[in-house]
Amino acid sequence: IDNGNMGEMVSDVRISDITINSAKYVKDGDTLEITAGITGSISLAKSDITADLSAFGLGSNVAANSFDGFTATWIINNAICNPSNGPITVTVYVKDYDSNSDTIIADNIKPEMDIIKPENGLYLFNSRFLPIQKTIIIGPLTVMVDGIDANGISKAEFYLDGELMYTDTGVDPEWYMKIKQRGQHNLEIIIYDNAGNSITESRMITVFNFFGN
Repeated sequence: IDNGNMGEMVSDVRISDITINSAKYVKDGDTLEITAGITGSISLAKSDITADLSAFGLGSNVAANSFDGFTATWIINNAICNPSNGPITVTVYVKDYDSNSDTIIADNIKPEMDIIKPENGLYLFNSRFLPIQKTIIIGPLTVMVDGIDANGISKAEFYLDGELMYTDTGVDPEWYMKIKQRGQHNLEIIIYDNAGNSITESRMITVFNFFGN
């Protein structure tokens, strides 16, 4: 846009999902903060600075919530993304003088998870010894999961009887379960993608480990 040599400029437009602390991804229900650096040779009011927020159902000419003379800010609570999945662009305008944009990826698809280990069977010191209809573990065991998501997995949480035992942020999440315990327990795993969507799987296991921590 030709700013007519007035000197107004929009720079550093940034869309930030405050809920998940991400400038890359957003999902429905999150809180967003949109900021833009504004410079110019004339005095500007926040009503002079608008953003196209139609992708969030808020109109194409929304005045800034605040402007301190340098940075204009918009806050979107309980965001609804359109499209639900894919790139969303927000453009910031200073009247007809200048504009600039930023893009964020909407992701409302839950990840997928497959518990690789343990399966039903008798495990003896981390190795599957016999295929049976229950999961019985003697000694320590490496719990292994496969998380699948188009935009990547951020972390996996491993719970035992409702207590968080370990968080893994690696590519192939796993937990070396070496706790001294015996009897039946509920193993629960929660996988999160980079947008904060999650999926939970649980499995009843019987453990006999007399030499763990």
